[in-house]
Amino acid sequence: PSRFDRVFLIPEPDEELRGRYLRHQLGEDAPGELAWLARDTEGYSVAFLKELLLQARLGAVRAGRDALVEEDLRAALATTREHLRLASAGLQDRGSVGFA
Repeated sequence: PSRFDRVFLIPEPDEELRGRYLRHQLGEDAPGELAWLARDTEGYSVAFLKELLLQARLGAVRAGRDALVEEDLRAALATTREHLRLASAGLQDRGSVGFA
């Protein structure tokens, strides 16, 4: 009691909201149109979208670039997809303890 009194289910954002979030976070750094990225991040929470952008930015830095390119976003998408798969697999094993 008192440590975790409530469990809230926050649904993943839909494609439109993911696109708005990505455009907002990238602003002028957005490398072109992001519709493909909003579409390809189905099932991503805002936390996973944030991680995707962090991974993309780190990829650009490792490559010595000051700005993101689409290649950075695609590489980050591949990485975060694996993280999402592993996280989802872990949740399935928790039974009915408030996770849906």
